Amino acid sequence: MRGIRRGLVVLSLFMSMLVLNACGEEPADFTMFMMAQGAVPSEITTAIQDDLTEQYKDQFTIQVVSPPMYNIQRLLIEYAANKNSLIILPKDDIKAYSRNGGHIVLDSYFDQEQYAEGVMEGLVEPGDGKEKKDVLEEHLYALPVSKLPFMEKHGVTNPEFLIAIPANAPNVERSVEVLKMMTDKQ
Repeated sequence: MRGIRRGLVVLSLFMSMLVLNACGEEPADFTMFMMAQGAVPSEITTAIQDDLTEQYKDQFTIQVVSPPMYNIQRLLIEYAANKNSLIILPKDDIKAYSRNGGHIVLDSYFDQEQYAEGVMEGLVEPGDGKEKKDVLEEHLYALPVSKLPFMEKHGVTNPEFLIAIPANAPNVERSVEVLKMMTDKQ
């Protein structure tokens, strides 16, 4: 009981910090969230944000966010409450959230064979009715960061990282546009 109470207090403090951090800031039109098992250097996130801002300066505002360390609670909040346009995570996290309907299917935008690492089983229809069986299908849900020239230019080449469009992305067309730009030769 004591451990649960302590955990709830820590979670409450964490969520309070997130809320206070966001106060007073105008949200960006496009947000890319990155989280690795270790820290993503701020030089990399700043360079990616600056490059994207330069490419889309007259179209929309951009923010690249990366916490200082891997945090499963933060990841849960990012999927549940935040409106990220793109998300970069380790492969296991992308697979887990795809199985729960967390990502947009990319089959109609990108070639499954070219990005085979991003083909995985995912939730396409939650179960309802008497049987309540979820419908899981294999689709392209993410692209390997190692195959994106834009990310390679910024030193993000870890083959364990995948990039996906969250199901609650505020503007899927814009997310696809930026993701397609990242696949172009730089």
